[in-house]
Formats: sequence, C-alpha cells, structure tokens
Amino acid sequence: SKQGHIYIGNRQESSWTTQRLDLKFPDAGAISQIVPLSPLGVFALAASDCVYLVDAEVREVLRTLLTERMVSKSLQCTYSGHASKPGMLGLASLTLCYVKSETGDCVLQAFVPADDCSVIDLRSPDSKMNGDECSFESAKEVKKRVKNPGTWHLLSDGSVVGIRRAIQTYNKTGNMNSTLRRRRATGQSNQYSFANWEVWATSPCDKPDLEECRPLFELGDESSHLVVSDLGPKVSVGLRSVAFTFGNVIKLVTAGAVEHYDVDPENNSYDALMNTSSRRRKPGQAARIRASS
Repeated sequence: SKQGHIYIGNRQESSWTTQRLDLKFPDAGAISQIVPLSPLGVFALAASDCVYLVDAEVREVLRTLLTERMVSKSLQCTYSGHASKPGMLGLASLTLCYVKSETGDCVLQAFVPADDCSVIDLRSPDSKMNGDECSFESAKEVKKRVKNPGTWHLLSDGSVVGIRRAIQTYNKTGNMNSTLRRRRATGQSNQYSFANWEVWATSPCDKPDLEECRPLFELGDESSHLVVSDLGPKVSVGLRSVAFTFGNVIKLVTAGAVEHYDVDPENNSYDALMNTSSRRRKPGQAARIRASS
C-alpha cells in the first residue's frame, strides 16, 4: 500500500479477502517491491539494502538476505528447486539481481548449498538440518557485477542478458585539438549511432565466468530502423529469451543453444527448462547469445 503495508489476498469462491501481514522488522514500511517466487508460495520483499523472503501460507518471514544498497524496484529473482520432502522448502540455488544505487552496476548475488550439501532449506532458523540439507546461514554466497549494464533481464538459469550503449573511448596520446574537433563533429551523431549499441550476456554466479558481447545490429541492418536514443519496454519470452523494443523493431535476444516456448509461464524456474528437454548442453553455452529482429 502507499503506507508501506503488505497485504495478502485469498480468493474465496466469488470474492477476495485480504489480510495485513504483520512484518516484525524495523523497516517494514520501506518495502519498495514485491517479487513472487512461483510456484513456491514465497515472496521476495525488497527494501533498500536487504530482501525478506516471506511464506505467504504461514505469513511469516523465512529469511532476511542482506544486499548492497539497491535502486528502488530494480530487483529480479530466480531459483532452482530441489525435490523436497513434505513440509520442506528446498532450493538448489537462489539468485538475486539488482542495480547498485551508488555505481549503477548490475549486481548478481547467488546463494548455493555448502560443499557437503545439495539443498538449502528455507524453513525457520531454529529447524534442524538433516542429511544433505543446509540452512541459509551455512549456504555459500557468490557475487559478480556488470558495469554499464543498460537494460537487462535475469533469465531462469541465473544468467543475465542486456542491451546497452557502448562506452566510447578516445586515444589519450593523440593530438588534443584533433580529438576535440572529432568530438564536435561526431558527438551528436555518435549519440544516436546504431554502432554504439551492443547486446551482452553473463553466466550465472555459480558457473564458470563466461561473458559475451556483440553488436546489436549487423552490418547493413540499420536501413529500415528508426533512429532512437533509448530502448523501449522489454518482456521475457520462454526461458532463455528476452524481447527488447528498439524504435520500430523488436530485438529477440536468446542466450544458450536451446529455447522452449511451450513451458508454463507461471513456472519460470530453471527446473521447467530441465523438465522439457533431455538434451545435454555443452560447456560454455550458457552465455552464447543471438539477437534477431
């Protein structure tokens, strides 16, 4: 709500009932964003420097995850589930992705099980761990960041794709006067040049560090495109693709070699991708990107 209160709604036949969630932490009124983790029944509530994981059924905070200070409403989340026994909320990984407010960097922050475990249990902190389970307190936290991210989207497997305007560099050892003349002559056109735009992808935090960057437009691909100064809306398509609007065209960016468009859009976790294909991905395919109009 406008006052920062959190409400949970339940449908009962032809009507809805709402109940206020009493969050017992000091900055409960500073929540700026709610991200559902479907179909776990868990919601991620973003404050300025932390994320609260809330169980919608029992109406309590399961975990508080500290983050770097983030830009309001920039949080995206994805997870990989684990076959859990009754009464257990198990995760093989959880990835948070957001924009750091001080630098504008895109920060990936992932939580994976400890080395001797295979699942993170989301139960209350006083629960005892059994077998190959570990709590969030003993889980490993991995971070990476991308500078000048532009407009980006977190994919279901924890990788990120984005489109940005490339940073122009100049030869510092060259003649200063010629550099200034070149800036005056081309500065205005460079601002809207198609050559300045590039698409990038980075692998998940818990995978080998693979990054790829390529021009958004192929040579000679600009003739029918409107010249624009910024990207328009974006939308997730399937599990490995994102559609970005750019003037009068839509650029479909796909990461990896396999895409499935027939999965349930409500179940956008990485497990849905694993359940729809028996093909094995070759190492290094996570960050391979393709952009098409």
